[in-house]
Amino acid sequence: MATTTTAPEAPISDPLASLDMGYGQSKHAAERLLTAAIKVSGIPVSIIRVCQLGGPSPGKPGKWTDQAWLSALIRTVRTTKCIPENVTAINWVPVDVAAEMIRDLITRPVQQEAQFYHICHPRPQRWELLVDILREFLGVADTVPLKEWTKKLRDIEDPSVEDIARVPALTMLDFLEELGDGTESATYATDQAIRYSKTSIPALNGEMLRNWVSSWNL
Repeated sequence: MATTTTAPEAPISDPLASLDMGYGQSKHAAERLLTAAIKVSGIPVSIIRVCQLGGPSPGKPGKWTDQAWLSALIRTVRTTKCIPENVTAINWVPVDVAAEMIRDLITRPVQQEAQFYHICHPRPQRWELLVDILREFLGVADTVPLKEWTKKLRDIEDPSVEDIARVPALTMLDFLEELGDGTESATYATDQAIRYSKTSIPALNGEMLRNWVSSWNL
């Protein structure tokens, strides 16, 4: 996603807007197909772009479902004793809040045009919030730019099964590099999602993030 503008809650025709990997590209292609379908057949279409889902809201039961890319990064930090900087903005929404918002948005009266919504936190935090928590949990002080961090991992030649177990981020380097390629400064419009869902999104702070991460027993 281009980082100099705010992604609109609207159709995006530029194929370069998605991350340069099949997962993001396939979702963009699906959006284009659905947007065309409503023009041809009149079927109602609502497209909800959901950010990284977090754990439960404060006071709600449950724990954060393992997020493969993030838990791999954290376990790798434990091994390398170094935390990557500026990986991505933290615009994560509690999973129960996202579920309520989706319910509100898909039960709106049918519209004649495709509807687009972003379920992202309207007041995102910087990556440094998680860095501080990892320092606390793992006792790691050193940080380096993400590109330097991933380069050190790529320098591991012919990693063994044991290497990957100790450094699981080895399996996700392409994804992490895409995330860190300026996406920390990317922003997303949320006006429509907030307008048509009355669900309140709690403040995203260190206490909430600490509770989510601690539930993984890392």
